[in-house]
This record gives sequence, structure tokens and C-alpha cells, in this order.
Amino acid sequence: SWYSGNTPQIQWRDSGKFQSESMDLVREINKKFAGDKSITDLYPKRIESEVINKVRAFDNIFPSRTRPSSRAAFLFRYDGEPLWKNEFE
Repeated sequence: SWYSGNTPQIQWRDSGKFQSESMDLVREINKKFAGDKSITDLYPKRIESEVINKVRAFDNIFPSRTRPSSRAAFLFRYDGEPLWKNEFE
């Protein structure tokens, strides 16, 4: 994985485990606070398939081998061409 300490992370008190993948964090926070009616559902089941389909559609728009970024969906060179993972790292 090319994610590192620059990606926002949570360290869970109960396990001490660090977690940094964005959607995994959303799902875990939702699960931990599911009983608290004062907190909005961050990942409602009624739109789960819609979110998955939008992510897949987004992935199909960008060229293969483009590197995802924690700050932007993909990185591009100064000339607008995709920045390949092997050029970036």
C-alpha cells in the first residue's frame, strides 16, 4: 500500500490498532456509534450500492496505472497527463 503517515488515522482505544483507509473509518465509526441517535448515520445502508457504483464509475474514468492520492483523486503532471505511480515514488 502506498498510504503512509500522511493519511489521517485513528487509533482505536479498545484495540490500540491504527486505521487510516477513509471508507473503512467511516464504516467503523458508524458501527461504534450506531446506537447513539444524536449522531447522523455516515454510511446509510439505503445508499451503499449507490456509493459503490459511483466509486466504480469514477475508477473507470481515469486511466489505468494512475496513482490515487489522499489529497486528490489522482495526481497529474504539469502538462495535464496522469502521474504514474513509478514516477511519483
